Amino acid sequence: MQTLKAGGEKALARFEHEVPRTDAVLDAAAHAGTPAGDRLAGLLADGEPLLQRYGTDIRRVTRTLRTRGATVELAFDEGRITAQDRELRVCELELELLSGSRPALFTLAERWRARFGLVVDPRSKAERGDALADGRPPVAPRRARPAGLGRRLGVAAAWREVLDECIAQVLVNASGLAAPVGVEAAAGRAAVDPPEADRTELVHQLRVGLRRLRSAFRLFRDWVPPVPEPIATGARDVSRAVGAVRDRDVLAQAIEPALQRAGAPGSLQPAGGGAAADAGDAVALAAGQAARLPTPARPRCGHDPRRDIMKKPRIRHLGAALALALCTWPALAQTTVEDAWVRATVPQQKATGLFARITSAQGGRLVAASSPLAGVVEIHEMAMDGNVM
Repeated sequence: MQTLKAGGEKALARFEHEVPRTDAVLDAAAHAGTPAGDRLAGLLADGEPLLQRYGTDIRRVTRTLRTRGATVELAFDEGRITAQDRELRVCELELELLSGSRPALFTLAERWRARFGLVVDPRSKAERGDALADGRPPVAPRRARPAGLGRRLGVAAAWREVLDECIAQVLVNASGLAAPVGVEAAAGRAAVDPPEADRTELVHQLRVGLRRLRSAFRLFRDWVPPVPEPIATGARDVSRAVGAVRDRDVLAQAIEPALQRAGAPGSLQPAGGGAAADAGDAVALAAGQAARLPTPARPRCGHDPRRDIMKKPRIRHLGAALALALCTWPALAQTTVEDAWVRATVPQQKATGLFARITSAQGGRLVAASSPLAGVVEIHEMAMDGNVM
């Protein structure tokens, strides 16, 4: 199988095109007619050959899971990415929607995240491989980019563009603080020192992304459906926690050194017990204040002694929950349910009906229904043909 992958039109979207092959010879023309294939053909027009930048050695185990409202492929990848004398270990779980609804997929992802302490990471193996080959940190701050707003774009489309950009900035920087980044030498697996991720800038850009997101909430407040309360509250609490860390960074890296050069005695940093010491402690405090969440164990593939600042399980729990909620929300926001009511039953009656007006802005389909109060839930379709139902 020959696969061509590329970035998509949206910040978090990806393009993938697969072509069955009978041999291991690369044929770039097999992807002709696709956007990425045409770009690849343009890059190869000068006749220069393709060179390998990095390699992957991945063992994949797949299972198909049928859950309420969706059929999902679970793909567990374990292995390594190699480039020159460096090696980056991979241990990740991918969830791909085969059929059904996207909200059902995200519901499943949130359930697994909460159960196993997983961390949401939007980086592809290609992104990590490029960074490894270039000698860059495996994670890098994601700065704000302009949203794709045209002059004739409607309010709903503009809202989706702004939301997509804000979510991308929040998710990438939060993942950069949460994901392990162990890099090893390819020979003998001896540890090497990769360039350190800019923790301070990751915190700063996460704060910027959250502020942009909350500003978008206010800007579109009277034009789009209300923001779900858990998302608004989570964004606020994480924003406050990360803001406290950013203030401490500025104090430690700019204000305090300047005062010391001027002869001021002592340190301005709290002695302990008050403000959080780093982004990890800060978000942990936010987690404790916003919701008393359980502390799940995190599955590991080997032990990595280099841990980033997001060390506490409750930090990952809150941050990943917010990230998944932000990803789920656009899918849910495309469908609205109005005027829902359930017909009351009488004694000995074993069935009733729910009636509602369901509207999908993106051509969604009603694929399943369920209720914890009913043993069986069925979807019935009725239509008017003239005056006859």
